[in-house]
Amino acid sequence: MLNLIFSMIGSFLARKVGQQRMAFHQATMRPRESQQAFLKELLAAHADSAFGKDHFFREIQTAADFQKRLPIAEYENFAPYIERVKAGETTAMFCNEQIVMFNLTSGTSSTRKFIPVTNRYLSDYRRGWSMWGLQTFEKYPQLFLQPKVSFGSASKESVTSAGIPCGSLSGLTVKMNPAVVRSTYCLPADTADHADAFARCYLNWRIGIQRNLGMGVAPNPGLLLQFARYGTENAECLIRELHDGTHSCTAALPRHLQNWLKRQIRPNRKRARELEQIFTRQMTLHPKDVWPQLKLIACWLGGPTRAYISQIPEYFGDVTLRDIGLISSESRISLPKEDNTPAGILDVTSAYFEFVPVDEMDSSNPVVLDAAELETGKEYYILLTTTSGLYRYNIHDVVRVVDWHEKTPMIEFLHKGSRIANLFGEKLTESQIVKAVTTFVQSTATPLGDFSLTMPLPHEPMAYRFYAEMRDAFSSDSIATLARQLDESLGEQNYLYRRKRVEGLLHPLELIVIPQGAWRAWDLRQLARNGGTMDQYKHPFLITNRSLIDDLQVEPVSS
Repeated sequence: MLNLIFSMIGSFLARKVGQQRMAFHQATMRPRESQQAFLKELLAAHADSAFGKDHFFREIQTAADFQKRLPIAEYENFAPYIERVKAGETTAMFCNEQIVMFNLTSGTSSTRKFIPVTNRYLSDYRRGWSMWGLQTFEKYPQLFLQPKVSFGSASKESVTSAGIPCGSLSGLTVKMNPAVVRSTYCLPADTADHADAFARCYLNWRIGIQRNLGMGVAPNPGLLLQFARYGTENAECLIRELHDGTHSCTAALPRHLQNWLKRQIRPNRKRARELEQIFTRQMTLHPKDVWPQLKLIACWLGGPTRAYISQIPEYFGDVTLRDIGLISSESRISLPKEDNTPAGILDVTSAYFEFVPVDEMDSSNPVVLDAAELETGKEYYILLTTTSGLYRYNIHDVVRVVDWHEKTPMIEFLHKGSRIANLFGEKLTESQIVKAVTTFVQSTATPLGDFSLTMPLPHEPMAYRFYAEMRDAFSSDSIATLARQLDESLGEQNYLYRRKRVEGLLHPLELIVIPQGAWRAWDLRQLARNGGTMDQYKHPFLITNRSLIDDLQVEPVSS
């Protein structure tokens, strides 16, 4: 009976979201007209804000006027206005809009930014996720009611002087999901507000181990791998607690979550014996063995995260991968169409997009294109104009056009534009590094852990350094061989790198093996410096400022 009720609710939600999907599809058939209408409406809506008046919104009639009145901008251009909004002066940037919260950026590469979330922005954001869910569960209907493990972020980390909450928009939208959706996740929606990523890793295992999980969801695949490894690292404790009906959660949970946890914990000796047999036989406790019915992983698939994606089968088995879309703190940018690809349809209904060809970005007067003018296979920087109060905002994301849906481009994220190493004109990108390493690992079967490529300091030989964790021991001769193979793989991905190596301008790559866990500890220190959260943090696979790893605090195992 309960499943029937859930099915009826699901059908109602599907009809509602189906209408939104039809409107989106129609917009993709006329992207230029859709985008121009979006821009015109947005400028008119906020023409009387302080920002709108300062930038003469009422005089803007065309895209050319828009580009003339507003130069390409960085966060610093909006910061003074955002500070006024944080203090409660909404009209500094908006008219007739309520500020729901401030969405905080991840803090991966800089101090966190405050992105205003209006009712309009919240509605657009939720619509994108609803369409993602509809398409996913239409294809995999059995997963709709099946238990899921998920990692979100805290929706309220702090408040401004005006009492406006600051945190993760994804955390807020999880709380706003219909009860039928929330009930399928292992943890309650507000768990992220009270337990960090590590505590939630434990709780997802402790609760999930009693259920038949069918799906894993997290923006960062690195977090899913951390979750997967937790089982083996803590197998004996988990099995013992399952057998005894106890738990060892040390997070400072509020009373309602403490009571919820008590209700979930019951002795399950039969299940404990099953898991003990798996662990005794294999000396591992991987999700693919614990939950053989787990069939779908939803996370970022594009850009540097490919380094993590290649490791998922080892822990989760032959699962389907589904990208969650290119989503930034400032806007949703793409909507996936198919499985096992990072490509998604440009979301022409949620923001106004402009594109600058990569080789034009440093020009004093760069070429700027709209969505309909892009070319398949070409790479571009994205400029965002959003309902969060940002106009022509350079998000520093580089994307490639891989296909078209109707007349709208399908794009994949490559890397942050700031992550390019260029000693002698080779312009080595983070995405090229990740692809080279992935190819290297597949061809050599090297058990590689976390890694980063760094640039030399001025007094050092002109050679890139590759700091890597290895899960097996290697001799010095083996390390030298692996370094040579990796050097060749980089040359295959970037012919300029190979040419500079042949010319002798670049010295051979140095492979430096460091202890396991060293990069994780460094990531945590980086987060502490920038004030970010582990949930959205993305480990940098290219570090152009070597001084950032002065505190790696390890002695090389071998080099």
